[in-house]
Amino acid sequence: MPVNNPRTAADERASIALAMRAQGHSYRGIGEKIGVSRTWAQKIMIAATCKQIPVDPRNITSLQITTRLYNCLTSMGITEVEEVTRVSAEALLRKKNISKKSVQILEKALASRGLRLATKFHYSGEPMCEEEWQGLLQYIGQLAELEAEHVAQ
Repeated sequence: MPVNNPRTAADERASIALAMRAQGHSYRGIGEKIGVSRTWAQKIMIAATCKQIPVDPRNITSLQITTRLYNCLTSMGITEVEEVTRVSAEALLRKKNISKKSVQILEKALASRGLRLATKFHYSGEPMCEEEWQGLLQYIGQLAELEAEHVAQ
């Protein structure tokens, strides 16, 4: 029975192509079976395969970021979203090819998942600049004062 809906027909062709390829049929044979050329059979297979591969939400490929930002993060050794949350905006801005706009894009992508970049006091493995170091010392001093007050009570 022919299918009138083009989308359903395409999905049906894709499922037939996937099943035939799993059985070891050639693209030419698949094309003949579903009524397309060998080249189109390959394209249908690629599209069907891409639909089936779920995107791992832990991987940075699942974030809606630019290719440049993706390449910069991977060059830093960052491949998972959790690793991105351990890096501060200041540390990112010190890297080549990462601009303020790139950081804003990354922050927006993380915020859509309820995450954010690390605060500037979170150690990211990078050497701290003088401002970060002074800020960290001040923060440690404040914590020491709070602890002293707590102990005194």
